[in-house]
Amino acid sequence: MNNLKEISKNIVADALNLDQSEVHDDASSATIRQWDSLALIRIIVGIEKIIGEELPRDISSKLSSIKDVERTLGLYLQKPSELNSDSEAVELHQNTGQSYGEQLRSRMKTGKILPLIGVFDQFSASLAGREFEGIFCSGYGFAASYYGLPDEGYIAWPDIVNYVERMRAILPENHIVVDIDEGYGDANIAATVATRLERVGASAVILEDQRRPKQCGHLEGKEVMPVDDYIRRLDAVLTARDEMFVVARSDSTNFEDGLKRVSTYANVGADAIMLEGLSSVEDVSRVRDAVKSDAYIVVNLIAGGKTPPVSLTELKSKGADLVIYSTPCLFHAHEAIQNGLKALKANDGKLIPDQSGIGFMDNINLFRDNVVKLLNKSSSKR
Repeated sequence: MNNLKEISKNIVADALNLDQSEVHDDASSATIRQWDSLALIRIIVGIEKIIGEELPRDISSKLSSIKDVERTLGLYLQKPSELNSDSEAVELHQNTGQSYGEQLRSRMKTGKILPLIGVFDQFSASLAGREFEGIFCSGYGFAASYYGLPDEGYIAWPDIVNYVERMRAILPENHIVVDIDEGYGDANIAATVATRLERVGASAVILEDQRRPKQCGHLEGKEVMPVDDYIRRLDAVLTARDEMFVVARSDSTNFEDGLKRVSTYANVGADAIMLEGLSSVEDVSRVRDAVKSDAYIVVNLIAGGKTPPVSLTELKSKGADLVIYSTPCLFHAHEAIQNGLKALKANDGKLIPDQSGIGFMDNINLFRDNVVKLLNKSSSKR
């Protein structure tokens, strides 16, 4: 393509609000570095509009001259086979015009097991979204970060809707699965919450049959509501949703009762079922055998919880289709912050580089990436 230089000039000119005649071929790296971060983001967005896909982080972070812009366009438009990034960033699905619920269903039809990483805020979601395609809005994590309280029924449903809306804005390509407890009160509220969440971009919701006052699913002392009461809520959610994926969860502490419950929930029409707090990996197979419909099987794992450590490969062999990791981000953050602050105190307030966490630019670039996603999403709607 002979006009790559002209296209590159146009991208840079638009980003800096200049005429193309003011953009010179010999622009140096020093000149580029004087651009503010928003100008650089606009350049990245301009490139992505031309090539029709998102630039990997290890390429966009190295843009330091107009020649770099031209070279990047050439890699994608002339010799795409040369572009073999070493980045381990997650492979994102292309925008096919499907709803988020349909996209999740399409992903499930591949037959590959899908891990869902529990996050507790937009920061942890930004990190998790780089490494995994599936994100879980954990009630445990949200209660901890938003309220500073345990996951014992304190969450107000408008807060979770706003939380997911902000998350979808910065994670436009990930599958986002949302914990909605028992529906926050009754069937009407459950249906309203599901509708609102689908509208702001949730891929799926998980509705449980635990009765308030609730507990984390891997703790003792849980009580479940009568099956008929739960089915009214589940049916209301299934009726209210358009294409959103719905997971029915049982918190029954009696395994045999739990099997009957999840089998019933699958027959009502849930897309997937989950029996919480399994004490054995072999129980996954028993759940799979008990559910006669084509509903998918979900397993929830918590470090230190009831289910012993197990690999995705083994879980898949037992019949699991989705695996939730509820708290890794929260638990890792807890330990890192605690250890970092203890080190700061021990060093008399002196910031020691190898004890100060992630680097400054690595941190800020994470959030600059989110601005790129926001601008891309905004421009795609025009």
